[in-house]
Amino acid sequence: MASIATAQTTFTDLGISGGSSIVMAPTISVAPTSQLRVHMGRVDFLRGGMKGYNVFGLQGGFSTNLETFISMYSEQTGSINSNVSYGIGGKLLLPFRVPAIGNLALWGETISSTFSSENGMLPQNITRFYIIGGRSIGNFNPIIIAGAMNIDHKYLPIAAVGGTFPLSSEIKIGGEGIYNYFGMREKQGMLTGMMRILSNISVQVSGGYIHSQPMSSWIFSAGLSLATADLNLSPKPQAAPKVIVPSFEEMEKMSMEEKGIGQTVPPVPPEQEEKKPETPEDKKDEKQNDPHK
Repeated sequence: MASIATAQTTFTDLGISGGSSIVMAPTISVAPTSQLRVHMGRVDFLRGGMKGYNVFGLQGGFSTNLETFISMYSEQTGSINSNVSYGIGGKLLLPFRVPAIGNLALWGETISSTFSSENGMLPQNITRFYIIGGRSIGNFNPIIIAGAMNIDHKYLPIAAVGGTFPLSSEIKIGGEGIYNYFGMREKQGMLTGMMRILSNISVQVSGGYIHSQPMSSWIFSAGLSLATADLNLSPKPQAAPKVIVPSFEEMEKMSMEEKGIGQTVPPVPPEQEEKKPETPEDKKDEKQNDPHK
């Protein structure tokens, strides 16, 4: 059995990459309809000679179940020519819930670059596709992700787990563990903290570790978001309206009452009985019976 899922009316997650996400792993949250958010972030690999990349993204809600985003990734590798990539993607929140799993969402992103440097740190032409499952356990919102990526016509698996926990409507903490996000069969884990500093402005700071054959390093990231709608990191779920469906017997009884079937009319006492208006025939009979009239 499945039930209908609804989207939020405010921004509930931040994310540095890929629309509404923790840092890299997307969540099931969707941007509010007709609202936009600009986010800027920086990801540093501390053991890589301070190598890293900058992220600039624009995210928007197209409907209650659909958000899209565009992004630009600028690498900083210490060389004169560093790679710049551009991405486009979106997320579709499916309009139902699955028992034991919760909400489901489809997320996709494609990133490409017209220039590729030999000193490039990350793959420049990549397509990712995820299926995201998530549900609320009290205030804790866990997610599980399974998907695939295409790099140079090679398909590789991607998997991730994560979750967020709001401490208040202004502060939320979270964590994520991802396998093969960059296509290097790497494993990485990150902890993050998000804070709303104004009604529609927020910051995000994260730290973690990435392990792979070409590179193992501590990771640090920071981001800033500016939105056209309010940010609420601990939204209160709206209670669904109560719908009372009468039983067949109750419906049958109401129908009979409307038609007047089975109703008994109590006798009217003589003193309360209204006099009927007299007709000419009644007056004639009354005159014949009374000789004085």
